[in-house]
Amino acid sequence: MGSLLRTNSSRILALVLLLIVGSVVRPAADLVSAAGLSEKPPVADGPGDDGGLTAPADIGDYLVYMPLIMRRWPPVPYSPALVAVEEVVWDAPIRLDWQADVPLPEYPIEAYVLEESVTSDFAEVSSYAVPTATVPYTLPALPYGSHGWSYYRVRGDNAWGAGEWSNTAAALLLSEMYSFDHPESGWAPRRTSYWDLGEMYAEYGSGLLVTRVEDKFDFAIFSPMRPAPEPPYALRMNTKVLHKANETSYGIVFGGNEGSFCGVNRWTAENPDGCFFHYYRLNVIWGGYLKWGIARIDHHEGIAGGGNGVVGSMGGYSALDWYEADADGWNEWEIRVYTNGFEVYVNGHLVGATGDTMYLSDPHYGIFSSTYEYNSARFRHAYFHVEPLGGPATMSTAPTIDLVTLGATTD
Repeated sequence: MGSLLRTNSSRILALVLLLIVGSVVRPAADLVSAAGLSEKPPVADGPGDDGGLTAPADIGDYLVYMPLIMRRWPPVPYSPALVAVEEVVWDAPIRLDWQADVPLPEYPIEAYVLEESVTSDFAEVSSYAVPTATVPYTLPALPYGSHGWSYYRVRGDNAWGAGEWSNTAAALLLSEMYSFDHPESGWAPRRTSYWDLGEMYAEYGSGLLVTRVEDKFDFAIFSPMRPAPEPPYALRMNTKVLHKANETSYGIVFGGNEGSFCGVNRWTAENPDGCFFHYYRLNVIWGGYLKWGIARIDHHEGIAGGGNGVVGSMGGYSALDWYEADADGWNEWEIRVYTNGFEVYVNGHLVGATGDTMYLSDPHYGIFSSTYEYNSARFRHAYFHVEPLGGPATMSTAPTIDLVTLGATTD
């Protein structure tokens, strides 16, 4: 009985298959639409042809219709893989690279559309048409001083239309026109006369930088360890005293050597390979009023307070009148560096110049800060601008300052 059932089941299955095949395979002349009219079999040839989703195969007197399954239709380009060649860029054009592919090689990418935005949601965009031959792509240079995060996406277009957008890539443009919006700019303590560099702080917040020296009779230099341009150039710093302790000071250092290491403290101070072993120093001292002086630091010694430069025992300081500088408010100090010397300005007014050039070929700069008899020198900085100067490379101002040349232990 079981054998008979198996035989009958096989015959039934064969009959079903014949019926299915009979409904699919028919003479071409007998093809009839649902309305009862004969029709030509549709074929999809390429972009713009809206033929059906079935394609006939000619097998002589018969046409066999098979289902056409497309994993991707229309065959527009796939989503590119986008990267920023450098995620952090200093005062230079941003460069992007990407890889893209297409489902069908006969429909290659003809061009790209690149979008740029200052927000990751691309609420507002700038668009660039990018020929395929220009990948990797360098964006147009922005004006000197531009900074901030930018976000990018790209797509490929071919004969079928616009492809899928890529992933989002981000790049941070930084400038030596520091506004302290981005901790990535790298301001940090680089040298101190104290034994512990961890007691020196550079803190970013709300677009400002706060520098702190939390020890008595010592100093620190804070720097991003970026080189200044070739002379002529200007350094401008806008600063306010936070902790008004007697003889606390701040200033600008420039003409500093890069050295082979930073993180210099009292134990490594005498090593000439340390960064900022020598430099020029503008020092502004608070004591209820402001006084300032310029010195050339030629070396350091590993002693307490070595090179702090606060006490005016060697002279070389000039007091500022109330109309020249606000002892309790913001003041802008500027150094203009030329090939034959440099000038000193406060709040736009020239206060001195010198023809000393010994360290002007060394390009590193920073912020100086020191304490005297009380702990904690604290200053708030609104900006520190490093900018090329137009015009002659030489200074025309007659020198008015006799530099106080210092070692590390005096002043």
